[in-house]
Amino acid sequence: MKNKKKGKIFSFIELMRPANCIIAGVAVLVGYFVARGPLNINILFAFFSTFFICGAGQTINDFFDYKIDAKINPKKVIPSKRVTRNQALVFSLILFGTGFLLVYLINQTAFYVAIIMGILLFIYASSMTRIKYLGNYVVALGTAITFVFGAISSGFIPNIIWFFFFSAFFANIAREVTKDFEDIKKDKGTKRTLPLLSKRIAKLNIISSHLLSIIFGFSAFFIYKLNYFYLIVLIIGTFFFVKATIQLNKNNYSKSQSFCKKGMVTSLVAFIISIF
Repeated sequence: MKNKKKGKIFSFIELMRPANCIIAGVAVLVGYFVARGPLNINILFAFFSTFFICGAGQTINDFFDYKIDAKINPKKVIPSKRVTRNQALVFSLILFGTGFLLVYLINQTAFYVAIIMGILLFIYASSMTRIKYLGNYVVALGTAITFVFGAISSGFIPNIIWFFFFSAFFANIAREVTKDFEDIKKDKGTKRTLPLLSKRIAKLNIISSHLLSIIFGFSAFFIYKLNYFYLIVLIIGTFFFVKATIQLNKNNYSKSQSFCKKGMVTSLVAFIISIF
């Protein structure tokens, strides 16, 4: 019985995709500390509210996608019946509610931003996954806004945060569209993605997004005279984005997506370094 309960708990955790939630929380902390926020309880509220809202978004997405997942990935939590759809829905609402409550304790602006993002995550999960070329922008916005949310939680939004926001936003656009290339066979007949509409336009979108992400990252260095450790790590991230573009042009979409993800993680490290 204990093992069964433990298995159920791990299934709920799996629905949240905790690694993604932690990364989102770290991005919020970057925004908070770049804004030189005070060392108080708001730091924890900002991190955990983001963690729970991100987890809620991941869970509600699986709730709406259960039919597609049952066909292409039956081992996922809901299709495998480790958690029922109703349980997933209730769990998602609890996570949203907990996240919103924590944000309410920070400040009014942060609360409004969290509510708007929560609504967008719900709309994305319920309808935009079928119009994926629009949904990609919601996902990218949800990832990039974490830096701004962190700054808002501190009570001050420095201009440099917008450079991090746009760098992260365009990097995420590139990765999302690259993932659509990777899933083109699975998405055919169920989703409308940019690669399914036009491979040429999709590739131009990815390449231009990589370039814009790099430009905003380097602009932050030169305009705000950041430390050279930031520059070194950013150059490594740029190398990954270039490799992603090369693999994209070779139609090696899985490798391209992997390099893009490495570039994004490396860029996040650079943003963390900018704090010091």
